[in-house]
Amino acid sequence: MLDSERNSIELKHKINEIFIICSTSSHYPALSVQATHFLKYETSSIVHPPYVLDIFFFDILCEFLDNPLYFTDFLKKRLSYIKSLRATHEHAILSYHLQYNLSFPEGQGRIILVDSIAQDLDIAMLARRTGAPAKETPEGILTRQKDTSFGKLISQIKYNSDPATIKFGEALLDLSEESVLELSGYIENMAKDTMRTGRQHDCTIVNDSFGLTIHCNNGSAKEALEFLKNHCEKRKYKQKLHDYYGACIDENLNIRFCITLEYSYVYSDSMNYRSMSLSNLNLINPDKQNTKGKEKTGRNNPCLCGSGKKYKKCCLLK
Repeated sequence: MLDSERNSIELKHKINEIFIICSTSSHYPALSVQATHFLKYETSSIVHPPYVLDIFFFDILCEFLDNPLYFTDFLKKRLSYIKSLRATHEHAILSYHLQYNLSFPEGQGRIILVDSIAQDLDIAMLARRTGAPAKETPEGILTRQKDTSFGKLISQIKYNSDPATIKFGEALLDLSEESVLELSGYIENMAKDTMRTGRQHDCTIVNDSFGLTIHCNNGSAKEALEFLKNHCEKRKYKQKLHDYYGACIDENLNIRFCITLEYSYVYSDSMNYRSMSLSNLNLINPDKQNTKGKEKTGRNNPCLCGSGKKYKKCCLLK
């Protein structure tokens, strides 16, 4: 890799993903759709399809997704639907993402987003540009979790260059909103329990793609890292997952460190023995959120997002 003066650029870390973005100086309707239709390109496990957009949309994209984690999350999700998701203007797709998170059921055919979906983003832009009395950020992924424990963790990763911490953040953004609310409640309670007892508390969330374990403690970094790594290795083996992420936070929800485990499941007698002691305590499964016996949050119960408000006056309204 060379810079503008053809000097070699030495990278500190291995490149895991490559995004190819081509920006035009003029606006064309359905530019991305047309470019995808006519371009011939090759992808790989780390190289995503090219994303062709105009400079005006690129400016909007960078303005609203100013957190690099949110920015790359949108790129990955948008490019995963590059052939199936259509819209006259790309900012309709961005508006949908800001409101609902850009995710559709597996096996979904061609998806067409109408222009009216962009109205919330248009209003937000008007408020920012002219000072009109309206919300400057559409109600959605940037607002609903902002003041939750989930939002506090994401905000800390904004300018973090540690690969394991970035992977942890990407895993968080891959969760559904229901899982985020439940996880936020667990994290909030963990921090309170650690503050009250001085002991470690943890929770784990798993789905078909990855697993994630969070420890909350104030112990020495060396011991906490060893304990987290051991826990994640056992849970990863038991769930037979390829990707597994771990994070250690303190009682004030500050991220201490993160780890990443990415390798295929292989049966092992020793790992089988080590993981036998694991239980399902504090195990959240996003794919089984409506299983029989799961207690629903009552209208007058504290909201799971950790806001301290009653459920009926908080996330039930969203």
